[in-house]
Amino acid sequence: MGQHVHIALIDHTTAPFRDFPAAPAGPATIPRTLLPRRLGRRAESTMAARLAAAAADLRAGAGHADLRRLAARQAGQGPARQSLRIATAIARLVARHRPRALVFTYEGHAWERMAMRLARQAVPGLRCLAVHHAILAPMQHAMTTRYGAPFDPDVILAAGRAALDWLSQAPGLTGLPVDLLGSPRSRPATAAPDGIKDGKVCLFLPEGMVSESTRLALAAYDLAAARPDLTCTIRLHPLTSRAALAAVEPRFGAAPPNIDWSPPDRPLEEDGRLATWAVYRGSSAVLSAMTCGAVPVYLGDEPPELRIDPLRGAGDIVQTVAHASELAITLDPRRITGDMLRNGWSYAQGYYTPMDPKVILRHMIGAAIPSHHPAEAT
Repeated sequence: MGQHVHIALIDHTTAPFRDFPAAPAGPATIPRTLLPRRLGRRAESTMAARLAAAAADLRAGAGHADLRRLAARQAGQGPARQSLRIATAIARLVARHRPRALVFTYEGHAWERMAMRLARQAVPGLRCLAVHHAILAPMQHAMTTRYGAPFDPDVILAAGRAALDWLSQAPGLTGLPVDLLGSPRSRPATAAPDGIKDGKVCLFLPEGMVSESTRLALAAYDLAAARPDLTCTIRLHPLTSRAALAAVEPRFGAAPPNIDWSPPDRPLEEDGRLATWAVYRGSSAVLSAMTCGAVPVYLGDEPPELRIDPLRGAGDIVQTVAHASELAITLDPRRITGDMLRNGWSYAQGYYTPMDPKVILRHMIGAAIPSHHPAEAT
């Protein structure tokens, strides 16, 4: 027998706010709610007062004066208010539907901790299941630290074997259960690369931020000018567009013959199959490209502890280029070995595993069932 589910969505777009279309009624559909960008005048005023009080407490504390001043200033800024706004909206939804469990993406954001706290206050006995959704990073502090029972999940559900091992061994999570759930990002197993590609296509995979997209797109244009023998494919994140980048950098309004702006409806696997290299910074899309036999090339000159590289734990399968001007020399198929391709393919194949929904059901067992609960999970 299936479970009653209600989906809550956070609007990360910059489009004018609109009500998200609810799924039509019926046994095979799932109701959805788009969380509001504002909570109403009274709630917003209360939230502002709470943050102002928190800032005052931080400033008045003893020791670590510089750190306290910084924290107090951040408490009064937009991100802190948005985190509390998201958490409050989730808690209201939980109070209305009284689910058995709250299942949410787990990336180390402040709203995740506040949502657990407020949702548990609304429905005592609620199970909080944190679904790991972030790229693994050695200094991922917020996601690997316990803040106390009201703010900690009952269990962390890992997206793959690499995350399961990493989270299970994190000293800051001692005593917190970690289980393997899998991820919808998992792709069907592909055959291991059987040879080195012809070196004619380089794929650029920026994150969903205009600044990062502009940086990689400029690198692609510079490489295309320096290496007319290469096709440079730019595959943007769904949250960005070529038009948005062209508004920042007019150069993107036109394209030389060997620049290919990948259309939104082209499958990532198609771009990956054609590419010999995949240039990236923080995008996990590089994993899909690796399963198709592309060599990952990280672009950045940050010290290792500050890199946003999702493959920092992958060993020597990654080529690192400090500056875009070095790409023209670095991208040489003669530097690629069969072992490099096979090791990269193996790592990417195991990063995400197929999702097993029964894992969520198993961790819901034993939770107190609130009275008048139309939803089993939110």
